[in-house]
Amino acid sequence: MFLIIGIAPINNEMNVPVSADIEILFSKAVDSITVDPNTVYLQDTTTGTRITAALQYVSSDMKIVINPSAPLEGGRKYRTYIVGGNIGIMAADGELLAATAYYEFTTEPGAYEPTTPPAEEPTVPSETSVLFEVSATYPQNGTIHVKPAFIKVLFTNALDAATVSHENVYLVQRRFPKALGIMDLMTDYNPAHNVLNSVANPITLENGNSMLSIQINEGDLADNTDYTLIIRGNISDGTSTLGVPFASSFHTTISPLYVEPDMLRDEMKAFLINVPDIAMYRRIYDASIEARDVVLARDQNMNLLASVPYYVQQYVKHKATYELAVNAVLQDSKTSGSNRSLGDLTVSKDSAQTDMTKLLRELKDRIKPWLDQLHGRTNRGYASPGVVVRGENIETYPDHLARIDFTDLGG
Repeated sequence: MFLIIGIAPINNEMNVPVSADIEILFSKAVDSITVDPNTVYLQDTTTGTRITAALQYVSSDMKIVINPSAPLEGGRKYRTYIVGGNIGIMAADGELLAATAYYEFTTEPGAYEPTTPPAEEPTVPSETSVLFEVSATYPQNGTIHVKPAFIKVLFTNALDAATVSHENVYLVQRRFPKALGIMDLMTDYNPAHNVLNSVANPITLENGNSMLSIQINEGDLADNTDYTLIIRGNISDGTSTLGVPFASSFHTTISPLYVEPDMLRDEMKAFLINVPDIAMYRRIYDASIEARDVVLARDQNMNLLASVPYYVQQYVKHKATYELAVNAVLQDSKTSGSNRSLGDLTVSKDSAQTDMTKLLRELKDRIKPWLDQLHGRTNRGYASPGVVVRGENIETYPDHLARIDFTDLGG
C-alpha cells in the first residue's frame, strides 16, 4: 500500500527553524518522474503563495526533501501539499497515492528588538529537549487487508542502535488490547510469542537512524489474522528511553474475498452510514466462505483461485449487503428517523416499520437467483417470499423480521 508514513516537521509543529527542510517519507519507492512543483509544494497560508524550493527524491530512504530557496518568514504558518490521485505522486510500481494530503507547521518567531531594557530574566535551561516517541508506523494502526513486505516505525529522534533488537521490537499474533499492561507484556504479549526472528527478519535502521525497518518474507504472516507490533519502553535515543511500551495492530489479507468493498459501498450507496471497514470485510468474507463451500460441494474441480464466476460475486455482494442492512436496522436508532435508499429502493423517514421490513425482504429476494446458481439450479420459478426456520414448515414471510434474521446474522 502506497502511503505517507512520516513527515518532518510533523503536522502542527511549532517553532520550526526558518531554514529547515521539509521531509516526506513514503511506504514504497516513489516514481521520481512524478515529483515536481505541481505535485509537492510548500505554501504560505497567510498570502496563499507557493514557496520557491528545490525538490530532491532520496531513493535510499524513500523520501522527498523540500529545500526552500530562501529562509522562511518567522512566526508564519506554512502548509506542505502532497498531491494524490491521477495527477499526483505515484509509486515506482505504478500505485497512486490515494488522496491529496497536507500538513501545517509554524516557524519560530522573528527577531524582536526591545525598546526598553529587559527586566532580569529568570534562569531557564540552556537547551530544550525533544520528546522521544513513535511518530508513525507502517502498516498504520488499525489497517485492514494488508500484506506488508516490511514493517517500519518512525521515531522523533535517532535511535541508539544498541537498544534495538527482537527482544524489544517484535510482532505477536494477537489483536491489540484496549490497554497494554504489565501482565500483558509478561504473558500473551511477551517476546516469547514473537512470530519473527533475527535471522529471517532482520531489523535495520534508516532515515538517519530515526526509522527502524523489519523485513517480512512471503509466508511469514498468515492471512485473516490480527497482528500487534510491540515496542518495549527501553528503546532509547541515547539520551532518554521510550518509557511507555508502544503497540500498533493490523489485520492481514482477508481471503477469500470475492467482492471488493468498494463494489459493496457502491451497491449500498446511502443505505448505511459509517459502516466500519472491518464490519464490511467480515461480512464479505463470511459470504465468500459460504459461497465457496456450496460451489465446491457441487463441483470439486472448480478452481476459485483462478477465477470467480459472476454468479458467485453477485451472491456474495447481495448477501453481504443484506446482512449489513439487517444489522443497521437492529443497531441504528436513527433508522426510523431518516431516509434510507438502496438503488431504486427508498424508505422515507415517515415510513412505518413494515416498510423497512419490506425493503429488507426485497433485498433478501435479490439473493435468491444467485443462490440457485450456486447450487446449480437455473430457471427456477419463485413463489411468494417465505422463510424456513429449522424444525418448522415454510410459512409466509412475516410483517417483521423473521427469527432467522436475528439469530443467524447477529451483530
